[in-house]
Amino acid sequence: VPAAIAASKPGAAEKPPTGAETSALGFYQRGKSASENADAVEGKIAKLGLLGQAKLKYGPNFIQTPEGQLYGQAQREFTEARLRKESGAAIPPAEYENDAKTYFAQPGDKPDVIDRKRTRRAGVLESIRTGSGRAYAEYYGEEAPKASNAPKVDDAGSKADEIRKKYGLK
Repeated sequence: VPAAIAASKPGAAEKPPTGAETSALGFYQRGKSASENADAVEGKIAKLGLLGQAKLKYGPNFIQTPEGQLYGQAQREFTEARLRKESGAAIPPAEYENDAKTYFAQPGDKPDVIDRKRTRRAGVLESIRTGSGRAYAEYYGEEAPKASNAPKVDDAGSKADEIRKKYGLK
């Protein structure tokens, strides 16, 4: 733990990160990188026409655009960081598909939906970062938030209600 952090906790003995904290830091870094890569191309993905959508979903890698390749890789990396942190198990194809729809722009998504998906990704990353504790502090030189004081991501219910109202959905 950097001296500045240790000094801010009177009487706190410097303890090394636990294995779980170190593991969580690795998953946080992978997920954060994946999310940043996705952010860079997400707008283009959402604007794909019918042919571009079909190519993205069903086309082999060699016919994908560089953006499509990067986006697909970012989705897989984020899913692996999220799910392997929880279970460590192999991830079935259906989970990749589900995460893609839950956390990443799909062709035709409206801007509000894309923003919502980015917010959800940020919430997942914040949760993993919180679990990285002392490993995060040691690596970045600042404390990871505690579960009790972690920044709150917008309330899921109210945001979903707002989107439904905007589009006349029930």
